[in-house]
Order: sequence, then C-alpha cells, then structure tokens
Amino acid sequence: MDALPVLFGPCAATRLELGFALLTAAIETPVFWLCGYRRAFQCLCFAGVNVVTNLLLNEGLANQAGLGHYGEAVAAGEVLVLAAEFALAGYFTSGSAWKRFLTVLAANLASFAAGIVLFW
Repeated sequence: MDALPVLFGPCAATRLELGFALLTAAIETPVFWLCGYRRAFQCLCFAGVNVVTNLLLNEGLANQAGLGHYGEAVAAGEVLVLAAEFALAGYFTSGSAWKRFLTVLAANLASFAAGIVLFW
C-alpha cells in the first residue's frame, strides 16, 4: 500500500503548474542575478526555492478556490512566499539581510507584474 496518495491526495503538480513554476523562476532568477547575486550556485538555489514556493502557493490557491476571498488568499500567500524565499536565501547568500529582502521583493514584484501582463 502506497502511503503518499493517502497523505497528499491528488495534489501532484500537473505539467501546467510545473510550467508556471518554471516560468516564474525564469522571470525571478535574472532579477536575483541583476541585484548582484551572480554565483551560479546562488542562482540555482534561488531558482529551486522559487519553483518549490510557487508550486506550494499555487496548490494552496487551487485548494482555496471556491471558498471566497480569493484576492486575500493571493495576498497572504504572496507574503508567505516572500518570507520563505527571504529566509531560505539566507542559507546560500551572504551580506546584508536588507539587500536580500529587497532583492526577493523585487523578484516577486517582477513575476507578479509579468503574470498580470501575460494572464489578465
């Protein structure tokens, strides 16, 4: 008996969700690089964290759909993503926490703006 379907149910990422996560990483990682984090290891780690947080956010929003207050759920989810990416980036970057926060914020704003342009 496989325990994973029991624990996680039908929440496996679809190809579309994974595509959106990779698109988000493709938008946010260059911003991370432009802000001065230029080592390949840092960019790969940021991209990996970005894909995971994007998949978690989209899964949470998909499970929340139909319950109302979708805009509030998006805002709360983005704040949680920002906090998680900021905290996890501390493990593979050095320097000012303020610079790291502003970098993660700029990257997330860039992908949010791209999402508005592309999908709305």
